[in-house]
Amino acid sequence: MVSRVVKKPRPSRVCVQCKKRKLRCDRQRPTCTRCKRSSTICTYDHDSELSVPPEESSKTEFIIQENESTSFEPIFSTTTTNTTNSTVRSRSQDTPSSSIPCISKENIYEERIYEPETTLKQTPDVINNCTEGGFSSYCPPVPIVTPDSIMASAITPATTAVNSSINGLSNNMHSPEEVTKSKLYDIPLTVPSFMKDMKMELWEAKDTIVEYGCLRFVEPAFSTHTFIQLDKYARALCGSIHGISLIKLQERLEENIAKEDGMMVNNNPDNMDILSPLPFIDKAIVKFLEIDSHQSQNAPPLNFFYNFYSIDDDADSKANTSLSILISEIEVMLVDKKDIDILLRKFYEDIYPFYPFMEISIFEKELNSILVLNSQKRYHIKINDKDKRSQLQTLALFLVILSIALRSCHFEPNEITLSESLANDFARQHSLLAHKLLYLLNVFRYTNEYNFMCMLYIYIGDHLNPENLEIHVSQTGLLTLNCLEQYAITLGLNREPAKYERLFEVGKEQPAKLVNLRKKLWVGVQMLKFQVAISDGEIKKQDVEYCEGFLNYSNLRVNLAENNLETSSKFDNTLNVIIEKKYQLFLVMSRMLTSFSIAGEVNLLPLLEKVKRTQEFVNESFPMTSLLNGLGSQEDNNKVEQFWRGSVINYGFIEKSETFRVNIISTLGLMNVYTILFIYFEKKSKFDPESNQKYYEYLVIEYFKNYCKVTKIVIEYLQGKYLAEIPEKFGSSFDKLICFTIFRIWTQQTSLLLRLSHLKELKKNDGDLEYVELISNIYKEVTEQMRCLLELGAEKYEEKYYCFYQTNCMFKYILYLSDSGSFIPALNKYWKREPGNTEIEKRIHNKIYMKWGLHIKDSEFILQNLRNPNTLSVLTKPLLIKIQDLFNDTFNKIDIQEKVSPNTVFQSNYDEQILNQFLENNSAWFTKIIDGHLGELPSFATL
Repeated sequence: MVSRVVKKPRPSRVCVQCKKRKLRCDRQRPTCTRCKRSSTICTYDHDSELSVPPEESSKTEFIIQENESTSFEPIFSTTTTNTTNSTVRSRSQDTPSSSIPCISKENIYEERIYEPETTLKQTPDVINNCTEGGFSSYCPPVPIVTPDSIMASAITPATTAVNSSINGLSNNMHSPEEVTKSKLYDIPLTVPSFMKDMKMELWEAKDTIVEYGCLRFVEPAFSTHTFIQLDKYARALCGSIHGISLIKLQERLEENIAKEDGMMVNNNPDNMDILSPLPFIDKAIVKFLEIDSHQSQNAPPLNFFYNFYSIDDDADSKANTSLSILISEIEVMLVDKKDIDILLRKFYEDIYPFYPFMEISIFEKELNSILVLNSQKRYHIKINDKDKRSQLQTLALFLVILSIALRSCHFEPNEITLSESLANDFARQHSLLAHKLLYLLNVFRYTNEYNFMCMLYIYIGDHLNPENLEIHVSQTGLLTLNCLEQYAITLGLNREPAKYERLFEVGKEQPAKLVNLRKKLWVGVQMLKFQVAISDGEIKKQDVEYCEGFLNYSNLRVNLAENNLETSSKFDNTLNVIIEKKYQLFLVMSRMLTSFSIAGEVNLLPLLEKVKRTQEFVNESFPMTSLLNGLGSQEDNNKVEQFWRGSVINYGFIEKSETFRVNIISTLGLMNVYTILFIYFEKKSKFDPESNQKYYEYLVIEYFKNYCKVTKIVIEYLQGKYLAEIPEKFGSSFDKLICFTIFRIWTQQTSLLLRLSHLKELKKNDGDLEYVELISNIYKEVTEQMRCLLELGAEKYEEKYYCFYQTNCMFKYILYLSDSGSFIPALNKYWKREPGNTEIEKRIHNKIYMKWGLHIKDSEFILQNLRNPNTLSVLTKPLLIKIQDLFNDTFNKIDIQEKVSPNTVFQSNYDEQILNQFLENNSAWFTKIIDGHLGELPSFATL
């Protein structure tokens, strides 16, 4: 390059905003065209008399001249696409300079450990230039950036313009300016001074493996089964209940066989004054068989899924024949035009705002080209050979959307012509037909964004499906989600679309919408992981790297909204703000979870720092106070917008619904972290109580803060206290999350009740009546919280979600044990039982060992370990008083329902005659369960 000698720095002629963003400016005054279009305040730099060294000035001048002479139309423009932008930007960043710091986004992700205050990280040369040379305009301070300042650094003038155009977009979702001013991560950590860093081994490999039937896998770090494996009290109870259920089931089967053979049956009363769990779960088993039968009947036929042709094999007549038959089936299954319009409208209103992973304008355009209305007001499907693949992709997505809407959307009476049962049948058939289409499309061979979008919505539909037998994603679901993420990486969705210049050459249709779609799809995968994988801790360091890499090149809010500033709606802009903050939170929580190592050591203080960062991030960006301000509908009614197919979008309600969901997910995740930690110190206190008691008490209190928060939120939601802010029709998008959260709360409550039961027995023997009374009060309070969740949850979810129904049945049994004070007898019922020598009993005991890691041969040691006074003594009287105070502060305003007697709970479920008849009709199925080849009783398979 030929060097220049410039005597005097030339003043910049482009406006400050365009210069910062390295965009072409037409230099119009007082406002340039670009700033006028984006409603940005346009300013010009008049302070050009800067004392810049000549050699540095020449470099700066060269960069500016090159930028001014090159077209910098944004790659997301709705007109032409210019790929020179990224080239020049990289060239300017690579220009060596000792005085001009290059602020790359790689620096944004630098971790800060044990630095309570923001520090400036600059080289001595840069600092000298800033202080002595008066070069402050070109040398801004570079703070070590945390996840919050990631958001702040991503805010450009265009972002501000987008947000300012929304007319008070949100009161609860803080504006970029407010986030910038906040000192979110600069406050000192509230970790007590006595806590010192230490390395912890939180898991043992033997406790993470699961095997039952023909299944074998390693559980994620925070799965329910992993928690039970770590908690000796919950582990012993689950093993006992499971074992007794199988033994009692076997006894009933033997009785039925004896009756058939004409033999006398001796009905001996139970040797314990306590019921077995079998009467509580009999109806759940019946319902399980019914749903399992439906799913078997709707399984894809083998001839569609095990052949070697696809629609691209034009010479293969089998492919064309299969496609013609399939199109005919779809036409027969389609409802009339009126119902289709309603289903699409409902999907856009109720589902899409929470899963916005498609470009509706592209979808609607393609859909209108393949659906032709006939004289009977029904649609005929028209597929052209020229665009066959793209049209079939649209058709598959259309079927998936109809299936989701039929199952999950909220309909008024007689709003559609289908009855509820018929709607479910149609939903199953539509889903099956979509699967067949995707097979013929050969989606894993012909990889593209539209096939991926179909698979993404199929996963969402399965997750939201009320007939799904799983209350939470299983290892199969997590494996599928990881497969989807790998598909996205194969498509390159994890990188900025602008990096792939050939995708956006001049002449290609809708380049801006393709950019948006690629971003939405990548964010869609990550948001699904945030929703279903965070709570299980199924996050890897590579996931964090992918998320950070995407943000290195992308500003989600700007790039999703800026490309259509003239046509973007307030709803679109609102979604972009929410998506960005959720993505940032996902990254923050992922960093926290990757601090855990299920196969290695964990450092305590760095982990607690990341936990605190997560708490502060949620409180700042998604404050729950927005749901309790009482303004609700009046304020949000002003945030209404017409959308596709006549749908009406209230983006104020969507903001608050997302705030609600984010608080549930994040608080549940934090509660999981504190649970793992306090159990670890509980075990250590058994051998060294003096050194570990303070750690244990601090972590228990932090755990109960999160427990109280999430329990209160769920109870208030079930009581309808958020209806003014969260419409009932949105429930289908996060009801499964509520069901799973209730389930997790129940397991935590059961664990606490078990500890209190053993502690109460210990203190009774010591004669400490005051201590016993304190324990009894907390025991009663936890029992009432469980009862409240059981009754409210059953009223809202028992009929709709089978997964909730089966777990509700099991925890009714737990509540029965609590009310009758029978936790310890229930444990003894199995663990004090004689092992037995029959082949069936040996199989049952081995099954319990493989599932829970405890064998009946070690029953004496198991029970003695539960009564260990060193373990129980960590629940000191002052600690219990603090827990009671937390309960009083949290739940004193909640209307806990009237207590029902244990007999009421029991009698409402138990029918000896029905149970015996059911066992007789399904004896072969239960025999296989006990034999260990089909898995688990449904209520235990969820644990």
